[in-house]
Order: sequence, then C-alpha cells, then structure tokens
Amino acid sequence: MKYRCFNDDVRIKEILSDKFWNMYLSNYGEKINSFVDDDALKYSEMNRDVTFNIVDEYKWYITTDKYKSCGSMDEYFWQDLWGAERVIALNKDKEYPVHYDIGSSIHGFIAHLLASNINVNVIDVRPFPAEVKGLTGICDDASALDKVDDHSIFTLSALCSIEHFGLGRYGDSINPTAWSDAIYSIQRKMCVGGHILISVPVGKQRVEFNAHRVFRARTIIDKFDLCDLMEYDVVLGDCSGIEEDVDVEKYDYLDVSHRVGMFHFIKNKII
Repeated sequence: MKYRCFNDDVRIKEILSDKFWNMYLSNYGEKINSFVDDDALKYSEMNRDVTFNIVDEYKWYITTDKYKSCGSMDEYFWQDLWGAERVIALNKDKEYPVHYDIGSSIHGFIAHLLASNINVNVIDVRPFPAEVKGLTGICDDASALDKVDDHSIFTLSALCSIEHFGLGRYGDSINPTAWSDAIYSIQRKMCVGGHILISVPVGKQRVEFNAHRVFRARTIIDKFDLCDLMEYDVVLGDCSGIEEDVDVEKYDYLDVSHRVGMFHFIKNKII
C-alpha cells in the first residue's frame, strides 16, 4: 500500500479541524498559520484606538490556551483544599489561631489559610521568598524540629513533603530515614488532642530517587503510633475529586503510578 505524503497546511488543517490543527502547532512551538493570524487580522479591522494597534515589536503570540479548560484541578488542588477545610474548621473558635506547616504549597494551601485569618508558621530547610502578614518562616530540619517546643502544637500539616525528606532534592542532607525521623519529631511536638494532616504518594512502596518516595498507606499509619487515624482519603486518579474513607490496602498494588493519600491523625499519647 502506498502512502501519499504532502505538506499542504491548508489541506492538513481541513483534515485535523481547527482545534487539533492548533493543538498540533502548539505541541511543536509553531505559530505561523495558527488561529492567531486570523484573530489578529480581525482585531486590526475592528480596532479604532491607535494606542492599541498590533505592531510587530510587541507581538506575543500564545497558541496554547484556546482549547484548554479554564484552570487546573490537579492532585495538589484537591489536597490543598482538603487540608485547608480541616485546618480552618479546627481553628474556627480560636481567638488567635496559629497553625504549623512543614513544606506544603505556599501559593496554594498556605494562601488558603492566610486568607482565612489563620497565622501560619511554615517550617522549611529553604529560605523564604518574601515577608507576608500572618506568615512566619522557620528555617529548620523537619526530621528534628529543634526550633519548636515539645507538646506545643494543636494543628500541623505536611502536604506532599515528607516523601522528599533526605533525598537531597531540595538541598537537604542525604538521609534514608529522614521521613520516619520527621514523623517521630512531629508526634513529639504535638499536644495531646492535636491534629496532624499528612499527604504522601501511596502505592507500591518504593523510592523514585531523587523525586520522592511512594508509601503503602499502612506504613504511614503504623509510623504514627502515638495517634488515632480519623480519616484516610485519596485524590481520584483522574483528579476529578476525592475518594473518602478508603480501604487502607486499596492502592498497595500501584507500581508505575501512585495516588495522593491524605491522612488525618489525632495525637492520643505522650512520648
């Protein structure tokens, strides 16, 4: 069977349709013959304000957004929402709420809390980019938490951070047990009745060096041996929402991929 090859852009566009033609151009970084050319011509014909004329010096063609959805609801969106809802609810009756966090998303999760008038002490080995009202940065090694008093914290979170500890990715020291050392330290710093919100990748247990570790859910639960598990939820694989009250062993078989598992613990014992 013979195939006829051609490079007629007009014909290719007819075959693919406007949507897939422009997706093709975006994937290869091409802008010529994209929808932007037609839009620019139409705009120029309609525009009557010379200060907003299209000129070559300021052309900035973007072809990647036309057929995208209006935003991104990835696994981090759902875990940040999950964590923020719980921290806000737990602190709603406190006159001066102070929450502790270890390495979670500043622009997502932490921003949610600050907008809800919850003061946040963020612990990270990296320097902080700017001063923000209500946010206190504590540069500390989370595997030890030497700068935090024992039995002093009511709510603490570490959303998708523990799995990175000790792998060197973020400038921290290489330490294969840093993740478990951190869990021990977290429990030591919590008051009895304090709430801990943790998320990690769950699946077949392994290290994907130097990106992160993937844990069996039972590994995390057993390591928090001074706590009761209140919730174990998981971000759905297609990132369309949250699966609640998940069986602990459900995702142990995931080898190539993983899910984001979210754990809510309450400390019930003192070390």
